[in-house]
Amino acid sequence: MRPHHGVVTDRHKLIHFEGSDLDSWELFDLKSDPLELTDVYTKLSSAPVIAELKPELERLRKELKVPAQYPRSAFGNAR
Repeated sequence: MRPHHGVVTDRHKLIHFEGSDLDSWELFDLKSDPLELTDVYTKLSSAPVIAELKPELERLRKELKVPAQYPRSAFGNAR
């Protein structure tokens, strides 16, 4: 599994996958899709939710001291 971090509210889950070869976001509407089968990140209607959750995710990363860069060992192929 790729290193990732995210934030969850009672309605949404925003996830950021990142690495040397990846920078990908996913957003799920937990009310209409509790099994998280449909990523709605690219839907225009999701823009307000994303604008709210991205700063919250960054705030939590700082508060919890999550490093800005993951160590190579986090990718499972460090040498």
